Amino acid sequence: MTKLSWLPDLEDFKGPRYIALADALERDIERAELAHRTRLPTHRDLARELGVTVGTVTRGYAEATRRGLITGEVGRGTYVQADAGNRPQATPMTWPTSDAIGHNAINMASNSVPMAGQEKKFADNLRELTADPQFANHLIYPPNVGRADVRRAAADWISEATGHPMMAERTFVTSGTQHALTAAFHLVAKPGDTVLVEKLTYPGIKATARTMQVRLIGVEMDEHGLIPDSLDAACRSHHPKLICCVPTLQNPSSSVMPEERRQEIAEVADRYGVPILEDGIYDFLNEHQPRPIMTWAQTPGFFATGLSKAISPALRTGFLVAPEGQADEMTRIMAATTLHAPLLMTELARRWMESGDVAAFEATVRKEAAARQAIARKQLEGLEFSAHPNGFHIWLTLPEPWRPTDFARAAERQGLIVTPAESFAIGRDTVPFAVRLSVTGPMTYEDLKTGLDIVATMARDAPPSIGVVV
Repeated sequence: MTKLSWLPDLEDFKGPRYIALADALERDIERAELAHRTRLPTHRDLARELGVTVGTVTRGYAEATRRGLITGEVGRGTYVQADAGNRPQATPMTWPTSDAIGHNAINMASNSVPMAGQEKKFADNLRELTADPQFANHLIYPPNVGRADVRRAAADWISEATGHPMMAERTFVTSGTQHALTAAFHLVAKPGDTVLVEKLTYPGIKATARTMQVRLIGVEMDEHGLIPDSLDAACRSHHPKLICCVPTLQNPSSSVMPEERRQEIAEVADRYGVPILEDGIYDFLNEHQPRPIMTWAQTPGFFATGLSKAISPALRTGFLVAPEGQADEMTRIMAATTLHAPLLMTELARRWMESGDVAAFEATVRKEAAARQAIARKQLEGLEFSAHPNGFHIWLTLPEPWRPTDFARAAERQGLIVTPAESFAIGRDTVPFAVRLSVTGPMTYEDLKTGLDIVATMARDAPPSIGVVV
């Protein structure tokens, strides 16, 4: 019998066998055990050796194709399309950081919070906190889902900011908004389940889905966000467990979903009884308008937000508003992930939410982001891009013949880090010719202008000959 070119051990993977097959392909490509253009076994041969049905292999190959790992050629077979060296990275977190390429690198890949006085506020309040006679109370284990006073403060703050009443018993304290999003996934999905997301989605969602072995399906978008008819068709075809979206300052497109569209999205979700998970982390940049989609949805959903973008990622305090009756399961999820959010940070967050300092932080950061966007509009004049006047990033359309990964690698060689569209795309066939530029990543205006000059010059010039990227 002819030896197969590839035979994975699926016992290393959990979940449905077809997902395990795709995951095994991805792993072996990343380990360079499967090279670009390797011809894979036929569906029938691989099914026989693995002891699974031909249909399982067919579905596994289809999932691998959706991830951009393989391609089928009529009459010739199935071939590995990606390789360890040239495969587009899954998330911007996998791209080299400033530490990796030298401290002179300009980071326009991270939507960092511009420092506008937060460091002094942190220092002053930490001194006050440590001088408190009750300071020892902040050095003990809190409840997994957060102390009651922090949950009340968070519910009140979110209610006031969004104009939608939130109950403290349904508001849970997490270690940042990414953790809140991940917790929501765990509350409704299991390996093999489907979650609908925007066609271009936040890479943290992709990372969560990969870790959980949850299937993501991208839904078509326009300048207002998710398209209701496309969402309806996806719900009808895929029977999702969850719809996840960023209605305000969508990442990376920067779109803001208008109120009428939010109502239409809520109607679609209610029609199929699918909960919506809203990421509201950027709501403050649009002054918390419009109201969350959950305002109109009848199907109980989720709202995730936090203070990492308005104050500092060092705060690592996020919140998840969940449907009623989730407290016990949320406690188990917190116990299995971070145990609890950092107590000192949640105490600072509570004080700032109750005092109104969060609103002051938000206004300061909005002003700083607006100043940086103004610089960017001037530096990028003549190029095609979309951005919010107060946004942290810009979505730059690349002129031909630039491709996103080529552009990112060429920029890296000049000491500039940007995020290519592949990091956000769901499926290889949806990758637009664009890169995301964070205007808040550079530490100074000088660095920002230098980075934008590099981008503008590159965009106006033809790319260098850097080889074929597949």
